[in-house]
Amino acid sequence: MAKQNRDGFTLVELLVVITIIGILIGLLLPAVNSMVEKGRRTQCSSNLHNIALAVKAHAAQHDGQYPTGGWGQGYAGSSWAGDPDRGFGRRQPGGWCYNILPYMGETSLHTLGEGENETKAASEHARAAEVSLKAYICPTRRGARPCPYTRSGGYKNASVANGSPVGKVDYAMCAGIRYPGTSALYEPSDLSDANDTDKWSTLHRDSRSGVSYYRSEIKDSHISDGESNQYMVGEKYVNPAHYETGRANSDNESWNTGFSYDIYKWVQAAPTQDKMNESHNSRFGGPHPAGWQVAFCDGSVRLISWNISSGAPDYVHQRLGQRNDGEPVDGNAF
Repeated sequence: MAKQNRDGFTLVELLVVITIIGILIGLLLPAVNSMVEKGRRTQCSSNLHNIALAVKAHAAQHDGQYPTGGWGQGYAGSSWAGDPDRGFGRRQPGGWCYNILPYMGETSLHTLGEGENETKAASEHARAAEVSLKAYICPTRRGARPCPYTRSGGYKNASVANGSPVGKVDYAMCAGIRYPGTSALYEPSDLSDANDTDKWSTLHRDSRSGVSYYRSEIKDSHISDGESNQYMVGEKYVNPAHYETGRANSDNESWNTGFSYDIYKWVQAAPTQDKMNESHNSRFGGPHPAGWQVAFCDGSVRLISWNISSGAPDYVHQRLGQRNDGEPVDGNAF
């Protein structure tokens, strides 16, 4: 009898091949995901490095002064947008994100509304707020696209309606140990009122121990602990459920705002990795499993473990957030 030739696979052989392929994919997928995350984390680190360079350029241009913190989130609960007609000091309502724009190659965005009347300026400030800047977004968390503005207080000097799409920011400047509380923050009713400096409050030392905060004018010479021992700007915490909704209290405005949870953080509480259904308004944090990234005042960007000491006896996290506590931190401690 002639030998029968067989072409193709039997069903059993096909199932075996599919199973083997599935196992290989299962083994390779974590490695692929890890490589993707490493690439995104590298881009995030590059963003922070470029922000740090812009802050240093701002300081070089303004007699050593770091970006001011602007106004907002006082007892009236309103926001203030950056205003190109009010300089770079205490008269400026915008925060650090706005003030470093000229040093990020975004001069045209910074000058929107310059020289215009109040109504036209408010419209132009809103145009600025709507722009999503890739340099302000961590790619692990989300893409550089607008998300809703959901703050009920609204803007004092920008025509941004509740629910309007605005550009977000995933990084926050270090303002010190603890949030001062809205009762400690005077909020002007308009620009004329803002010029009455006798009304402005004096913040508690713990609320002005960082490098930028409410109406700050901190200079590099004020960082007495050393620039390598001071947080400048780092990743902020956001509840993953609200990456795109704009409803997290620490992410409900635009990058183009003054003093707020959106762009300022404090070191009283430990940094926290983003977690579903947890709200942490004043904390640093981020979406990376390996830790959170922060630019120091010397321009270096470091990946900090989620396990960094933030309590007794070392208080490393707290010490790195105070520019002049007289307790520099050994680099091996973090």
